[in-house]
Amino acid sequence: MRIATALLAIGLLLSGATRARTESGEVWTHIRALSDGNPESREAAALALASFGSAARPAVPQLLSALRDDHVPVYVAASFALERVGEAAIPALAEALEKGGTDTRVEVARILARMGARATPAVPALLRALDSGDPLGRESAAAALGEIFDGNGTAGPELAARAAAGLQASLERNGPDPAETYARSAAATALGKVGAASAVPTLVAHMSDPDPRVRTACAWALGGGFLEPTQTRWMSNRPSRGGVGEAASAAVPALVAALSDGDHAVRWSAAQALGGLGPAAAEAIPSLWDVVRRPPPPPAPDPVPAPDAGGMVRVGDVLQVPAGATARPAPPDEPSATPPEAEGRGVLRISANLSRAPAGTGSLMVPAAGGALDVSAASTARARAEASLALHASVLRVHAAASLCELGEPAAAAAIADVLESDANAAAREIAAVQLGRIGDAAARPALEAALEDSDWQVREAAALALGRFP
Repeated sequence: MRIATALLAIGLLLSGATRARTESGEVWTHIRALSDGNPESREAAALALASFGSAARPAVPQLLSALRDDHVPVYVAASFALERVGEAAIPALAEALEKGGTDTRVEVARILARMGARATPAVPALLRALDSGDPLGRESAAAALGEIFDGNGTAGPELAARAAAGLQASLERNGPDPAETYARSAAATALGKVGAASAVPTLVAHMSDPDPRVRTACAWALGGGFLEPTQTRWMSNRPSRGGVGEAASAAVPALVAALSDGDHAVRWSAAQALGGLGPAAAEAIPSLWDVVRRPPPPPAPDPVPAPDAGGMVRVGDVLQVPAGATARPAPPDEPSATPPEAEGRGVLRISANLSRAPAGTGSLMVPAAGGALDVSAASTARARAEASLALHASVLRVHAAASLCELGEPAAAAAIADVLESDANAAAREIAAVQLGRIGDAAARPALEAALEDSDWQVREAAALALGRFP
């Protein structure tokens, strides 16, 4: 019996060794294919290496080189493969972070960010990257640090303190490069994910920063938030609550003041952040109610433009022919065409006269045969401005009401339901549905069920997901 057991063990060992040799041979076959002249072959090789996971460690140098490949699918596949290699690739990734070019450093930091807590050994290299003079490198390093420390209880307080110090120093740097705004805001956001109470004074000080992007990030870092303020139609859910929490109680006055900031994203972040501070933000409840009850912005006044000598009128960034005037043709050096949406309506789009209007100004809609305007550029610009202001006000109202619910004011949920039921802007209705689902107030169920019939599919989807969170 013992002899049979010994033979079985030897057989298993030999089988494992054979598999290892076969696997190793396949890895080297794919490594050689990374130098193939056909980009599709290189892409396939990188994807194949990804399937080996940590066993593809011998391919790390070649995969790092593939990050500079001119063919986009190749370096995307190489990045994925390096992530799959995991901890075994970290020493080489850390070295590339210090010695590679800007593009390589940015991509390496993204790989480490996707690895999350597994990339903890790379923190010292990322901290050195934070001290570089390259804003793009600092931005990506800060983002990676935020993902590594987000919910990571294994890094230890000493390493977290070093990360917080490095991120604060990056937030304080402000050079002439326009990319500094992204580096500094990424540092502030990462401080919220690290949860560094020691950074509260720095974050509060930068709530008065001249850069609205930095102010927005500091507000989120102080109190957190579930939705990222963005001007796009799709509002993304953040993967983490973020924020320093009750340790940021000293930030309440600055966050309350930010509810009236001139930038809508700052206002949104401040409204969300106050809800994340818990009982420490009790003094902000009256200010949040003021936001919820604030009347909608008044319509923009009708412009009273004065025509120039050629009969053209400037309205904001648009030149138009006044109603009732004769439309003149586009200058010979400027293009004019009938846009698809105007076909059959007898209108031409005539570009603004660049000799009198700066580059980037809007175009004009005038009748093809001359005469009065078919579409008033002034009224169109005014309508867009009014819609934008109304959207910003509705979103702020939703976030303020959601924070009130978090602070023990459940009656505020009715204001969110009102936005979901009656707001003209689909983006505002979508956010209202998401927040109602997060709050979980049973009284909101009728509004969410009604939203399942909304005319906008994204609102319907948000309502369905929100209802799925109810018991």
